[in-house]
This record gives sequence, C-alpha cells and structure tokens, in this order.
Amino acid sequence: MCRNQWVIPGRQTPVISGCGALEKIGELIRQLGLTGRGIGVWEDDTFRRVVKKPKVFRNVLFDDEQLFCDSQAIEYLRKQSVEEGDYFIAVGGEAVQSVTKILAKESGMPYIAVPSCAFGLGMASSAAVLDTESGPCRAEGAEPAAVVIDTQIIAEANESIALGAIQELVRYAGLTAYRRAGAIAAGYRWDEELTAQRQRAMDAAFRTCNGLLRRKKPEAFEALCRALIVCGVSEEAGEMPLYPARLHFLSEHAEG
Repeated sequence: MCRNQWVIPGRQTPVISGCGALEKIGELIRQLGLTGRGIGVWEDDTFRRVVKKPKVFRNVLFDDEQLFCDSQAIEYLRKQSVEEGDYFIAVGGEAVQSVTKILAKESGMPYIAVPSCAFGLGMASSAAVLDTESGPCRAEGAEPAAVVIDTQIIAEANESIALGAIQELVRYAGLTAYRRAGAIAAGYRWDEELTAQRQRAMDAAFRTCNGLLRRKKPEAFEALCRALIVCGVSEEAGEMPLYPARLHFLSEHAEG
C-alpha cells in the first residue's frame, strides 16, 4: 500500500494520504500525542465499507442519506461523546466533518479529519456549514489536528462529488486571478509565492484528474485532495485584506 505524509503549508498540520492511509491512524494518534478515549464519528455507509477501523472507545454513526449538520445532529453527537471522549476521528463527508468541527471547538476536544469524499475547499479548514431554518450558513469550528486522505475510500464515493470539487477549483483559480489583478491595480502587496504554491497544486490536480479520475486511480484523488486542502487553508487565512474604498474608486473610474 502506498502512503505519503506531508504537512499543510503555513499550518504544520500533518496529512497522511494514499491507499489504506486510514490503517496508519494509530501511528498518527501517537505522533500527535493524543491519549484517552477516542470517539469515531461515521457515515453509516462508510462504516460498513471500511474493514480495518480505528480502535476507539465508541463509534457514533449517522445515516448518510438523511444527515444534515444541524442542531439535532450536534446535540446527538454531544450526548454520545463529550463527557466520555477525549478526541474525535471523523470519517465522512462535509456534514460529518462540519458536525465534528463545531463540537470539537465547543468542547475543546481535538479531532482528526478523514474525508470520505473530495467534497471541497473546507476539507482541512475550520469552516463548517450549519443548516438552519433560514438555510445553510457558515459556522466556525475547530481546525483538524491532522488529516487522513485514504484514496481507496474517496475513490468509492459518487463520481459527481469529485467532479463538483474540480469545478470548485476552477472557480477558485478564476477568483484568485481576479483578486490578484485587483490588488495589483490598487497598489497593494500580493503574495506571489503563496499564489504560485496554490497554482502548482491546482495544476497537478488538473493534469492528473484529466486522464485518471474516471478510472478511479488513487493518484488522481490524492492530487485533487491536496489541491483542495492547500487552496482551502490559504483561503481561510484571508491573505488578501479588502480595501473597498480604493477598489471602488478604481472600479468607478474604469467604468467611466
């Protein structure tokens, strides 16, 4: 089984990626110095498919077809974990990760993110999507202590999720170019090194996914997830402050 370990740029958060990466989570837990009782948080479908599961005190399962990150899901996990657990291992898509992020921040319990699909830029960030009566909204959660990208698990997810993630990267590339042009035109500093770092990750993902994603090759999912993580973390850092007055002035003159 092929596995790689790397660190998220600017964060020092370890990432284990590759086929069967979830099987190495015991070593990762020791590396992080996590002790006590682990709580596994799973989508039930992924739980059934994974043969070698992490050894934890308790596994909490959510129905992946009816799961939303809402107050009910958060309360359910709170009752099952906070008083008896010491850290989380979240294995699932965006909803599972969001529920765990929010509760990890609330309780101060660290968590390891194990995405079951390449769901987007929030895979390694603290950003969560909370479902409310008025619709989905951004909520602040905890940053993962580590991320495990098991390409074997991710390759089994619905293909449309990975294709949606690629579309998100394409949109993000365009947004970055727009922001860079605006900052330079307004006379502000732009971090070219960070832009190049993100671009390299996106280019590698686009090259690999173009020929190998539909054939479910592990290297395609690994490159895609790396790009999503690198871009998502730098986006969360908000490296370019907004200068609405000056940019509005430039915009008005450009239109005139």
